[in-house]
Amino acid sequence: MIETTPEQNYYDVLGIEPRAPTGEIRRRYRHLMQTAGHHPDLGGDTATAALINKAYAVLGNPELRQQYDAKLELLLRIARGPLAAAGPLDAPGRRPDPARECVFCGARHG
Repeated sequence: MIETTPEQNYYDVLGIEPRAPTGEIRRRYRHLMQTAGHHPDLGGDTATAALINKAYAVLGNPELRQQYDAKLELLLRIARGPLAAAGPLDAPGRRPDPARECVFCGARHG
């Protein structure tokens, strides 16, 4: 059974790198469900199969994958804290100015 924790993400579930091409995502999904025996018809756990299916449904769809990657990036910035969340404009030692930009994503205020 694939154990999941809040720190895991769909890339971890499928055991692939975030830069993996769509073909690799498909191959890994098929391997997990068939060869590794996670499909319920092959004796696998239904909860594990559902998680693998959800991961594949998101990462196998380019539009959903792009949205998911954006969400992961935002969560990573939040996890790093406001001083590290200045985004692509950040330089070593740069701190976001809360009066001018969001301390989490670095977007300038309107």
